Amino acid sequence: MIREAFHSFDYESLNYQDRKDIHDALAETTLKHISGSDGLFTAVPFDVAANPSQRIEHTRLSPAPTTFEEIDILSSVASPRLYPAIKEALDKQKSFVSIAEQRRKEGKHLFSLTTHQQMVDIALYDAAWVGATKHDKWERDNGLIISRGVTTVQAFGMAASEVTQKLGNVFLSFPRTKTIMNLSDSFKKTQEEKRAQNLTAPTIDIDQLITTNNHRMRNEIKEWLEVSPHQLARRLGRHALGRYLHVAFTGSTDKVTYGDNHAPERIVMGKVANGTADIVKHGLVVPIVLWDQDDPIVEIGAVMEVSDRRGLEKVQEWQRSTLAKKLGIPDSAVTVEQ
Repeated sequence: MIREAFHSFDYESLNYQDRKDIHDALAETTLKHISGSDGLFTAVPFDVAANPSQRIEHTRLSPAPTTFEEIDILSSVASPRLYPAIKEALDKQKSFVSIAEQRRKEGKHLFSLTTHQQMVDIALYDAAWVGATKHDKWERDNGLIISRGVTTVQAFGMAASEVTQKLGNVFLSFPRTKTIMNLSDSFKKTQEEKRAQNLTAPTIDIDQLITTNNHRMRNEIKEWLEVSPHQLARRLGRHALGRYLHVAFTGSTDKVTYGDNHAPERIVMGKVANGTADIVKHGLVVPIVLWDQDDPIVEIGAVMEVSDRRGLEKVQEWQRSTLAKKLGIPDSAVTVEQ
């Protein structure tokens, strides 16, 4: 049961056209990902019957039946360079994977926080992690946070959001980024144009919709982790297993300036959302740096506990400095958005 402690958005107030408008506005945020995907992604129209994950009320998608072999094949096709590099990095750290699995059995949650060069980065790490652990009931114990924009692109003949369901539980977020705020402005403009034509047209509060989505998503995650207030005492009173949750740390694709040789010269990493801090304080954090290039970068940092924003800032500082060093650019060329 999801407990709302605030005035939540009334989803029943949305008609078909409202829902389509929200989908189209979200689709604008994925255009650069489509163009940079080498044909992996294409736009998918709004059709809830064909793509149930597009239903705006959904903030959690259940695992889809699959096999380790299918996940490996899909990931290899999606990323012929970065995915194998992640698998190799995890294979070299078998002791880390083994210890993580032991801690999970002891009831500890593990949060993998990656950088976000491309839309698929976090899903690729998730897929490699699933293959590295291969524990029983992994579909139940594995989770992924993705942007709702993924519901507007297609891969392998289905909405990309539904492809990710093969990795386990999927939680759909409206990231608080400039891109999403532009979405809000775009939607508001459309609403104003409609009201100009029809003064009785209902007003859709897109800001409240975004807040409600993210609030419900966090509650869904806490329910799944069994760390919500009404579950915590029960969890502590019995042997509860830990779970793995994967999230692109900044919630947005890092802004990259490329030079004449097409190599990155400057990178601005997005600021970490407060909601992320609220979730990861319930377990152990693994900071990860990923970068897809001819020789992919895969760096896995030291496991640490993060109890507040200062801890998150330390994690991101490691990611920032590591990324600059591995790319061979000045330390000052990689910054974090304030």
